[in-house]
Amino acid sequence: GNLSAYRLLESKMFHLTKTLGYPRNKNEEEKYRVLIHEPILQSVQRAKSFWAKFHYYNILNFYYDAIGNKEKLYQTRKQLIDFAETEPQKIEDDRLRYLVALNNLVNTQDELDKTEEVKETLKKIRNVKSKNIDVQIKVFVYSYTLEESANLMRGLFKKNIEHLPEVEKGLKKFKGKMHPEYLMAFQYNFFYSFFGVGDY
Repeated sequence: GNLSAYRLLESKMFHLTKTLGYPRNKNEEEKYRVLIHEPILQSVQRAKSFWAKFHYYNILNFYYDAIGNKEKLYQTRKQLIDFAETEPQKIEDDRLRYLVALNNLVNTQDELDKTEEVKETLKKIRNVKSKNIDVQIKVFVYSYTLEESANLMRGLFKKNIEHLPEVEKGLKKFKGKMHPEYLMAFQYNFFYSFFGVGDY
């Protein structure tokens, strides 16, 4: 197969997006163009295995995110999930990758105001089961922070407060195991929700 070629390209693209970010001139655009025009990225058919195809979509995901093409980013993230779900056993083997891909998709759906699709994807996130504590934490964080932020943006403060018992249960369960950044996001969302309903 050609898995290692895709792995290498993905790490190059990831590195570029982290060091360069959004291309601001012709020279920076060219750096992205060189990578995205690699022969093996011209068609998903060139990827010879499940994980090679997974990397193919991931490379496009990094690229469209970096250049700010929201519509292409949405299509790519959706294609990745549709493709990944054709082989449930492979997802079982690496639930973390699948979860991250779902979270990427749901964030784009939210940005593009695809409310019904957001609900569907959040349901998929909550249905990911695992004995792995990192996966459990990500399921918990991904499924609530996005929904809470979206509620804040739309002024639906009461909805967040209704979630509080479930969220507190999760926070208790993962106490000391969760990244402080996640914790702050929850605190911020609830602070503003209570502020929004005037209950503080």
